[in-house]
Amino acid sequence: SALYQLAQVLFGLEEHPPVQRIHALLHDGLQLAEEMGDRRVVASMQGLMGWVLLGQGELAKAQALVEQCLRFYKEGGDRQITGHYLAVLGEIMTEQGNYTAAQTLFEESMDIGRNMSERTVTVASALVGMAKLALARENYAQAARLGGAAERWREEIHAAMMPGQRS
Repeated sequence: SALYQLAQVLFGLEEHPPVQRIHALLHDGLQLAEEMGDRRVVASMQGLMGWVLLGQGELAKAQALVEQCLRFYKEGGDRQITGHYLAVLGEIMTEQGNYTAAQTLFEESMDIGRNMSERTVTVASALVGMAKLALARENYAQAARLGGAAERWREEIHAAMMPGQRS
């Protein structure tokens, strides 16, 4: 868990995170979690590793890892993490040009976020993804509106956007 937390902090601190260091932390953490049989930490490591790989353009690997992470969290009923990684998977689909699948994933993420008892960053993650999808579709006005809505949501819940998300 400590290795995961450190990797997450490094990933969230800078616009160009130290991906080799993050990969090393996640790799070591994944091995330990698997040895200990801690499925939750394994899933968390897989999800974050997939998110990092998305940023590096390794879409097939990212997709496989995020899907494994999602299977665990969907089974376990963790709606917040499920909602977040649905948005990450939507971004992967956007990058792959599968806009229909991306839209469906963002809508599912948004539904989860809106139906949670407390306001979380899940809605903002879905909005950011939808904005990126709108950009990919060259719908710039919609992208600007969605990006603005995501920023307002984050301001309302006092959640900063990670530097690596500002693309």
